[in-house]
Amino acid sequence: GYSLSHSDIGGYTMINKFGIVKYLRSAEMLLRWSEMNVFSDAVFRTHEGLLPDDSAQAYTESFAPYFAKFARLHSKLFFA
Repeated sequence: GYSLSHSDIGGYTMINKFGIVKYLRSAEMLLRWSEMNVFSDAVFRTHEGLLPDDSAQAYTESFAPYFAKFARLHSKLFFA
């Protein structure tokens, strides 16, 4: 089996085709996924995804404080 696993926080695949099919990362989805990964994954990392200009990012000014909080908690849980 695998001893370590992770998911890209917020996901990787995003679609925006002709206004018909639209699946982008919202700020709320990024927040919830970050909360989940604090407790569930050995690696705490995000990825810009396929459409970084259209999707919420962890490094934005409004989200960075939340991401930093979750990263500190993850560090305490997994590397104490």
